[in-house]
Amino acid sequence: HGRTWRSLSTALPRGVYLHAVREDPKRKGLLYVGTERGVSYSPDDGATWKELKLNLPTVAVHDLVVKGDDLVVGTHGRSIWILDDLTALREWSPEVEARAAHLFTARSAVRWRYDGPVSSQAKNVGQNPPAGAVFHYWLKSEPRGDVVLEVLDAKGAVIRKLTSRKAEPETPKDDPDPGWDDSERKPLPKGAGLRRAVWDLRHEGATKIKGAKIDSGDPSEGPMVLPGTYTARLTVDGQSYTTPVEVRLDPRMSVSPADLDEQLAFAL
Repeated sequence: HGRTWRSLSTALPRGVYLHAVREDPKRKGLLYVGTERGVSYSPDDGATWKELKLNLPTVAVHDLVVKGDDLVVGTHGRSIWILDDLTALREWSPEVEARAAHLFTARSAVRWRYDGPVSSQAKNVGQNPPAGAVFHYWLKSEPRGDVVLEVLDAKGAVIRKLTSRKAEPETPKDDPDPGWDDSERKPLPKGAGLRRAVWDLRHEGATKIKGAKIDSGDPSEGPMVLPGTYTARLTVDGQSYTTPVEVRLDPRMSVSPADLDEQLAFAL
């Protein structure tokens, strides 16, 4: 009857009242609160609190719900926001923070087949999660060398490699017909902090002839991988970290595994 209650508000800002509090269903003691000015979270049953802001505007948050692995935020006047993939928050600890680098567990990814937008004239549309498998990694400080993320198949063969090294432009800036340029691809971030890499569930693309012109398409975009379990390997300053990642078939498809095998073999 109240004799065992203790205040969890000591570390919260004074004068900012709360609208909702939720505990993460997968990690006991991980709390989220919706306040008059945004969202805060506690990894230790309310002993300490940190602001969970990112790109969320300063706004009253009237309700919260953890849906699967995502945090859904209901604001007053700024619509609904979703923080995709709570894995990093759930696995975060002082031990992780003390490490030079860390690769978090990867969520399973669906082999969706995307098409272009209905209209290129759409305004003020929301931002969807990245297409593919998302990997979160922690860097205590910026490494001396490149950050490399490799994807290995079940046989241990590397089928895709992402790196923090920016691709060199293949054509001069004043070329009137530059064609497709791999240097437009974003390199992996290597600055200190929590970072994110996205694998589009594809094999490496075709080898290009240097200086060749491409009228359309993307020769560096390889065929999609088969459903199955793969391994992501992050290498930072000579140290490697791994996590399995499951690729699932698009649930709308009824194609047989044999047909998928034959399609991939032909594309490769």
